Amino acid sequence: MNLKIRTLHTSDLDAANEIIVAAFQSSRDYRDDLRLYLAHAPDGWYLAEWEDRPAGLVGVTNYGPLAYVGFMAVHPNFHRKGIGEAMMIRALAEMETRGCSVALLDASAMGEPMYRKLGFVDDGKSTQYLLGESVRNPADFPSIDLGGAIIRLMQPTDLPKLVHFDTPIFGASRERLFSLLIQAIPDRSFLAEDSAGQIVGYIFSQTLRIGPFVALNPQVAEALLQGALSVPVAGRVSFIAPVINSYAQDLAMRYGFEHFRTMPHMRYGGNAHPGQRELIYSLMSFTVG
Repeated sequence: MNLKIRTLHTSDLDAANEIIVAAFQSSRDYRDDLRLYLAHAPDGWYLAEWEDRPAGLVGVTNYGPLAYVGFMAVHPNFHRKGIGEAMMIRALAEMETRGCSVALLDASAMGEPMYRKLGFVDDGKSTQYLLGESVRNPADFPSIDLGGAIIRLMQPTDLPKLVHFDTPIFGASRERLFSLLIQAIPDRSFLAEDSAGQIVGYIFSQTLRIGPFVALNPQVAEALLQGALSVPVAGRVSFIAPVINSYAQDLAMRYGFEHFRTMPHMRYGGNAHPGQRELIYSLMSFTVG
């Protein structure tokens, strides 16, 4: 057989980036993203080779109770060879072997028929918004009554209670991911606490994306977004909101984000979404949820 599927390694990042750029018709460089995702889930990324040439890529970030599938990409030179389906079958089989029976993803129009064929079902929608490069002046932001809550930068010591807060909302522990983010962007990681010191929300303001972003109420969410938008950005900023969270849609639009696309959110396995998407204001990315 001409097709070989193997684990992705850091030495493959140039080839993986080339596949994504060609498949998505993008001018972005995805290597920094891939480096972070691979550090987070080193055994969940797969490279497909056709006659020993890099042809396809997919990542499955296994959180235990659930996994997130992303960066499903096949180079246009290798379309119509069954590579995407073969990668998904391999990835899902290994996921289930490791004890995880639920996979989530946000489907492109091209990938959706294949996912349905493999057993994925509709589980809501996700909308991506984009904010231009124009600098926002925090002095122009409206004041918000937080009822005694405060917004502050995260500390590494916040990790245990952050995980405790987020796990029932996301549906699984993201301890490893949060640890990597707090280390990588300590001055862009914000926490909201009530007057009793309990977490009521958080946001990570990455250079090109807002998220992960979770809040228990719209007032806290808005204050967190103000914090995230007060730090420098280096291009168009992405904000990916579950459609079920109407407050997130409204918040994005009020702060200047423009609708880019809405994609089906799909689930493989299980009877319902394991988390509380109505409290999620933005995913980290389509790749890792």
